[in-house]
Amino acid sequence: MYLFYSDSAAADTLHWPLKTAPGISASYCEYRTAHFHAGIDIKTWGALNVPCLAVADGYVSRLKVQSTGYGRALYLTYDSTKVAVYAHLDRFAPIVENLVRERQEATGEFEVDMMFDRASALFFKRGEVVAHSGVTGTEHPHLHFETRVGYDMTYNPLASGFFVQDTKAPTPVAIALTPLDAASTVEGDCQPRLYTRLLRRPDGKWEPGDPIGVSGRIGVSIDAYDQTDNATNELAVYGMDLVVSGETYWSTRYDWFNYADIRQIELERDYRLQRRGRGVYHRLYHIAGNRLPLCSGLGVIDAGTSDEFPVDVKILIYDINGNQSEVCFKLVSDQIEDTARAVGGRPLIWTNGSSRGDQYRIGVDYFDGYLRLTAPPGMNGFRIVGYEDTFTVRLVEGGIAAAWAPPLGVNGNILVKTFDKRGREIGERPLRIVWTLPEIEQTIASEDSLFSVRFLLGSVYDATIVRIEPEPNYEDAGFIESVYRVEPRDQALKNKVEVRFKRSAKEMGESGWGVFYYNERRGWIYLLTRRDSLNLQFISEARSLERFGLVRDTIPPSISTKFSAEMINGRQPLFSAIIKDDLAGISYAGIRVTLDERKVPAEYDQPRARVFYKPPKPLPPGNHTYTIRVEDRVGNVNMQVFKFKIS
Repeated sequence: MYLFYSDSAAADTLHWPLKTAPGISASYCEYRTAHFHAGIDIKTWGALNVPCLAVADGYVSRLKVQSTGYGRALYLTYDSTKVAVYAHLDRFAPIVENLVRERQEATGEFEVDMMFDRASALFFKRGEVVAHSGVTGTEHPHLHFETRVGYDMTYNPLASGFFVQDTKAPTPVAIALTPLDAASTVEGDCQPRLYTRLLRRPDGKWEPGDPIGVSGRIGVSIDAYDQTDNATNELAVYGMDLVVSGETYWSTRYDWFNYADIRQIELERDYRLQRRGRGVYHRLYHIAGNRLPLCSGLGVIDAGTSDEFPVDVKILIYDINGNQSEVCFKLVSDQIEDTARAVGGRPLIWTNGSSRGDQYRIGVDYFDGYLRLTAPPGMNGFRIVGYEDTFTVRLVEGGIAAAWAPPLGVNGNILVKTFDKRGREIGERPLRIVWTLPEIEQTIASEDSLFSVRFLLGSVYDATIVRIEPEPNYEDAGFIESVYRVEPRDQALKNKVEVRFKRSAKEMGESGWGVFYYNERRGWIYLLTRRDSLNLQFISEARSLERFGLVRDTIPPSISTKFSAEMINGRQPLFSAIIKDDLAGISYAGIRVTLDERKVPAEYDQPRARVFYKPPKPLPPGNHTYTIRVEDRVGNVNMQVFKFKIS
């Protein structure tokens, strides 16, 4: 059964933060887009307004209310420097709620961020109600709960004094093996290979089947999940070890991290596999830039040299309660033919040179420091015009493949040619190779000079090959004017890059233009855009390399309201509206609600596209005016005015 910390528990034990049967729907350090999940999500079992309890004697050091993110959040400081964070709340305890409402009414702003020192704060005893759970800033009812030291260091709540019953061992889903340079291979190819059908042996251990053929420097990643006893939610595991021939090469323990490193999940997880839709894999090896304290070791297997064949590999997977699973397999040489060994798994990329209907097309994929070149069956090799590089050509599904690592000095246009077994040049493909380095600020422009990406100092973690290609298939005159794809889109960035579109003076003067990027699931997504009229540029910042477009949105947001005489009964009407914008979108800053020409703190519930406000006191008799004005992110405006009378 679950252990619930009640008021009779020892004084040094944290109280469970929710007055309900304990259960979690998300665990610490789970993957979220571009960041770690910094706490646990505690189940409310579908209910709203469940009392949230002080985990210890403490005081309210911060109250934050916003339309997105954590919604309503309360920060309770205890034991001098420790902080418990309660998020997605429906409301605070009455004495706290009054403080917030007074600030909101005084400023006319719903979003507030209030800090308190110990001398001016409200105190709560362990087990007292500090708030009620809700759904603010999120889609489904739950309590997001964190434990921190100060405001910067976040710790695993399940390792900070809580216990949730869990007798189930973690479940491994798949493993991936990745060549780490152009000279390394997995099953004879210079691209990652995924093993998604792990077998469970009679002894309870998991394996991918036959030994896996590799050569050179190899990185191992794993996809796995955990579950607790009374919930079916798939949770992140607590820890992993990579053991090679009896020696621990890598360890991960999700105990704590600094908020400054929250985006480093793109290094700890395999960003390439995630961006290509193959799942969320934990890297069990170090890559450039990873400074996370939850990881230790190098993890790289040097197969065939320092790690002699056959290489015995074990992956140990743990949950917070010590339940353990094990995946084991052998690595053998893929340079030696072995007809008794089946080749399992699937390559990351199935496309080849003939994938677009052109039998002589040369395919190109970008990896860490090298290019993977492919050509259809019948071809015998590749040549880079002007370079005397020798390629090891390998037969792969659907043709041939080879890896080329351009020297750091290669910047500019190159020509790749392919030839058949008689040495005849059959096809060619022009490429533009540009290296960007962490220590260099550099601007890379498209060939037509109408689009550019500016890499600032430290934009990348390591030397990266970048290219820009126009995307004519995504253009739609009058709506989407121009689109460019920046590769490699599966390369994590350390810091932002600047994206610039150059336009004519006429177009700069038109309203509604903005920089967007394309998401395969959500469509076009707006990036905050500024106009540089002097240089005729639209400029934005991006946290990832994407398919960027210059898009014009001239349609104002929609406002849907129901306002009638019945609403004003009791002299405290609830004003409510549904606001939507299909392209540029709406932020809280673009919403202004006034009552009798005074700005009021209307709440914007972004997940449900709802704006609402109820006066804290009855309105006086007489005529009144309620106005809602909504401006989307590129400046299109809609406004509705309602006049009513209270007798």
